[in-house]
Amino acid sequence: MFRPNIGLDVDGVIYPWHNIVRTYYKMYHNYNGSDAYFMDYFNKALSVEEQKYIVSLPHLYDKAILSPSTKLIIDRLSEIGDLYYITARPESAIDVTHRFFEKSKLPFKENLVFSRNKAVQMRLNSISFYVDDNQSTIRELQDITTAFWFKVTWWEDKNDLPTVASLAEFLEIIERTLND
Repeated sequence: MFRPNIGLDVDGVIYPWHNIVRTYYKMYHNYNGSDAYFMDYFNKALSVEEQKYIVSLPHLYDKAILSPSTKLIIDRLSEIGDLYYITARPESAIDVTHRFFEKSKLPFKENLVFSRNKAVQMRLNSISFYVDDNQSTIRELQDITTAFWFKVTWWEDKNDLPTVASLAEFLEIIERTLND
């Protein structure tokens, strides 16, 4: 039986980084807007320098634990394929990311890849299925692999991309594809 390589983005898919940052802004910057509007605020109201600064803060990558349901789905995905976690996290977050993976006991943690160029990683690692919350990444990958946009509340959802609303749905699609 074919054993695919399965790629998962980290932030926004298995780690709630956006929620952590929103909470940080509520506590330390008096952000009072809606949760749905926060990423729009982050991307439009903050300067590029401010955004880079926030993204570089390692403690924002170590504030959450992996949800039990996410862990179960990742474990199931690891039974049907080899997992690759492909993240654009900055160099300042490498150590804290490794600690998160150890603490969470994620399978295939040796396949944690830090790269902004996800198209290259799809090719290098022969990824058959991939999920990411960034629409531009999914658009770029459409001719390379079977890629799905992970629909989240803070991104505009009017698009023509293959979309999943949860990791459970991503798993179901892979299982159905492999069984056809």
